[in-house]
Amino acid sequence: MFHHLYCAGCRPKILALAATVASAISQPGWSASCVGPAALKARVQSDRDAGAYEALGIWFGNHHQSQCAVQAFQVGLKFEPNSPSLSYLLGLSLYTGGKLQESITPLQHSVELDSKDEKAYLLLASALDSLGRSNEAFIEWQAALRINPNSKMALHGIAKILLAAGDNESVIVQLSSMQLDENLTLDLAIAYGRAGQLDNAANTLNRGLKAYPNSTSIASSLVSVYGKQLRLEEAVKVASQLVLRNPHNIEAQRVYLQTLVFAGRNRDAAPLARKLLVQAPNDADLLYLNGVVERESALICSCNSLFVIGFLSQGDWGLDIVIYTYSKKVRFNAAEQAIS
Repeated sequence: MFHHLYCAGCRPKILALAATVASAISQPGWSASCVGPAALKARVQSDRDAGAYEALGIWFGNHHQSQCAVQAFQVGLKFEPNSPSLSYLLGLSLYTGGKLQESITPLQHSVELDSKDEKAYLLLASALDSLGRSNEAFIEWQAALRINPNSKMALHGIAKILLAAGDNESVIVQLSSMQLDENLTLDLAIAYGRAGQLDNAANTLNRGLKAYPNSTSIASSLVSVYGKQLRLEEAVKVASQLVLRNPHNIEAQRVYLQTLVFAGRNRDAAPLARKLLVQAPNDADLLYLNGVVERESALICSCNSLFVIGFLSQGDWGLDIVIYTYSKKVRFNAAEQAIS
C-alpha cells in the first residue's frame, strides 16, 4: 500500500533517484536518523525547490520512514504551499505514521486544491472513519464515488456506514447490481441477512466463494447462513472444503470444528477439537466445544430429549449457541436456553 500510494504519480526521474546508494543528509533541522540517497541530497542542496523535497519525501515513504517523509513534505510545502500532491503526500505520511488527526488538515487542503483526485478523498474518508467521524467520512466516500462510480473502497466505506445505521435496503440497492470484491460480498450478504432474505444472502456468498475460494470470512458467513436455514450438511461441506483449500489455516479449522459440532457430527469433531485445544488450552470457545463433544451422551440421557445445537455466533449474523429441546411428550418445547 505504501509503495503504491506514494508512487502512483511519480515521475520516472524521481524513481531513478530513489534507486541510488544511501548517504546521510546534512541539512539543518533534519533528524539525524533521516538518511536518504546521495543523488537526492545533491538535488536538495542544489535546487532547493518543492520538487526536490517531494522526491526526497517519496523516497523516505517508500522506505517506511514516515516521520522523515513528513519533514521533507513540510519543507516542500514552504516552497509551494498550494501543491495538492505535496499536501496529499504529507497527509499520507501522517496517516501511515499513525497520526490520523494530524493527517486531516493536509488531506482536506489537497482535495480543495484538486477536486478530481480520487485517492485523496479515499484517504481522507478513511482517516475520518477511523476517528469515528462517520458523517464526515460518508461525504468524502461519496465524493470519491462521484469521481469513480466503481471504486470498491468507497462503496465498502459507504456500505459500512449504512449498515451501522441499519439502512440495509440502501446497501442492497447500491450493491446488488455491482461487481463485488470480497468486502462488498460480505456487505451485501449482511444486508440481505438483516433484511431476512437468507436465500439471497446464501446466493451472494456462494458467488463470492467461487470468486474468492480461500476466503475464511465468506465461508464462515455462508456456514452461518446455512445454519440459520438448518441446512447443516451443506454447512459442513462448505467448512470442510475451506479446510482442504487452507490446511494450515487455524481459523478455517475452527470454523470446521464448530460446524461439525453444531451439525451433531461429534465423532468426526472429536480429534480436531482435541488438536485445537492442545494448541490453545485456555480458549473459551474451544473449551466449550470440547465439552459439548465429550458430554453429548450425558446431556441427552439426563434430559430424556433430543438436542439440536444451533450455531456459534459468526461475524455479523448474531447467532448464539442455542440448544433447542425436542421433548418426547411435547412436539416442540418452547423453552430455548441461550448459552453465551
